Amino acid sequence: MEFFESLEPSIILLLFFIALFAGYIDAIAGGGGVIQVPALLLCGVSPVAALATNKVVSMVGTSFVVLKYALNRLIRWRYVLLAGIPCFLGSIIGSKIAIVTPEWLLEVLIIASILIALIFSRIVKAEEPGSTESRNQPAFLAWLTTIGVYDGVAGPGTGSFMALAVNRSLKYNLLTATAIAKPINLMTNIAATLVFVFADKVLWEAAVPMLIANALGGWIGGHMAMSKGSMFIKRLLSVVLATMLTANIGKLLLNF
Repeated sequence: MEFFESLEPSIILLLFFIALFAGYIDAIAGGGGVIQVPALLLCGVSPVAALATNKVVSMVGTSFVVLKYALNRLIRWRYVLLAGIPCFLGSIIGSKIAIVTPEWLLEVLIIASILIALIFSRIVKAEEPGSTESRNQPAFLAWLTTIGVYDGVAGPGTGSFMALAVNRSLKYNLLTATAIAKPINLMTNIAATLVFVFADKVLWEAAVPMLIANALGGWIGGHMAMSKGSMFIKRLLSVVLATMLTANIGKLLLNF
């Protein structure tokens, strides 16, 4: 509380617009957390509080994105129901693992995951034929559950990874894959948020204005994704992943 009272109104306003932009990006290609967490850290928020606050903000923002996709009937709910609970439990398990995992190993894991996702984003087809026979539900469930655990352990890029996993396993185009991934990502966000809220780690004074902005950005981003289509998502996804990879490698080198 004392921390937030020392913040200038201009910093609060800056966090608001950063969350707005993060929500927009996250709705289209994922990766909003990689924008919000560093911003909170630069404002003097502790790492744990920054992660906790980001989870609350992302949870609310993702809720509005899910609503946007649902109203346009792009979500395939049977796949969400199939993977939602395993991913929710996986995120809780991941949070427990994160507590005992060395920070350097987490950083290496994040970089490796982003690099793999970036490679897949370049070779993935924006438009898939969507053949029912080609949809691999066991692979879908295995990949999404693994990513759910990753979201609890680390987090950056979870939405991007889920969209790519849905695209490759179920053969949906990136727009539909993103729509399917969002409610599942919401489940993992809820799981992590519950852990942080009960641990009293959320900086609510920062979270409230940011979640309002993030929700607005997510609504705009969801509209943009639907109007621009899968190729736009693929291009922005590659940009987001490349930016995340560069930022995380730079952070690792600076701390070495």
